[in-house]
Amino acid sequence: MRNVVRLFLAIFLIAGGQFLFATGGQEEESTAVAAEEPTVEPVVLQVGHIFPTSHVVHRSLEAMADFVEGETNGGLVLEIFPLGQLGKGANLSENVMLGTVDMATAGPGLLSNLEPSFGIWGAEYVFEDVDGLFAVVDSDVGEEIFERLRTGRGLRVIGVGYLGARHLTTSDTPVETPADLQGLKIRTPPIPYRQAAFTAMGASPTPMAFAELYLGLQQGVVDGQENPLPQIVSMKFYEVQNYLMLTGHAQNPEMLIINDDRFESLSADYQDVIVRAGHEVFGTMSRELSEQESAELLRQLKEDHGMTVIEPNLQAFRDAVADVPGQFTEQWGEGIYQRVMESQR
Repeated sequence: MRNVVRLFLAIFLIAGGQFLFATGGQEEESTAVAAEEPTVEPVVLQVGHIFPTSHVVHRSLEAMADFVEGETNGGLVLEIFPLGQLGKGANLSENVMLGTVDMATAGPGLLSNLEPSFGIWGAEYVFEDVDGLFAVVDSDVGEEIFERLRTGRGLRVIGVGYLGARHLTTSDTPVETPADLQGLKIRTPPIPYRQAAFTAMGASPTPMAFAELYLGLQQGVVDGQENPLPQIVSMKFYEVQNYLMLTGHAQNPEMLIINDDRFESLSADYQDVIVRAGHEVFGTMSRELSEQESAELLRQLKEDHGMTVIEPNLQAFRDAVADVPGQFTEQWGEGIYQRVMESQR
């Protein structure tokens, strides 16, 4: 009997040892596999713009990148490329459309070459002020215009920034009324409605790439230009221009666009984060910075850089361009102009 018990115990101990050895090996193997699993790489989106790093756009994009990385625990990363590194002018928007660049900021003028209804965002004296502009951005007609760009060109607007109102500068000629613009070559973007507006004011609109503008002003190829205060300061146009006219002839939104296929490739959570960041960070911060800094920028141009600041006859400028929107209502789309005006009331 004792021999039987001893045999049973021996079999039990041997079997138990084999079981422990087997399970221990599985744990070691499992641990080894887990240790060899690659780390999940973050999703990286390249974002291009044409401005220097001191500009409102760049600073707002940096804040947006921080927000996105924080909300996704580093899973979604925005890499920002300033000064046209990913494309300049129309090329940058086209690169986003082609998918060679993920995201970019673009003005309404350049985007109007891809979707004509975007021309209304930058049209002269269509928006009375920044509140009127964003009332339309948040309206049904605003959403309709954005949707046209997405369905027609594959570019989704995920945020609207603000650079301020556009003002006129000249090298040697003070301008009080449109009559003072007669014969002056004013650089404008290569967009039809702005050229039509400055023709109506009496100037000779001269298209020129933004990157070439400083040299064009310095060499006298053009007599003046028009841009928001942040551009005038950051690009140092005050070095080659003597007069600043506060015409405020157009509000200047800056659209944040993303390739729609790239957007759809993101997870639903990442889509939500990037859209919130575009609206709540890029849009809000750029508007707040532009409004907060406008008085300081104006002071710098006048006191630090010696520009003569003129408050012209605004009604005369409004009257000069009153008939210009009628030339573009068909391009913008039936009823778009009327609905934009009604959305501001």
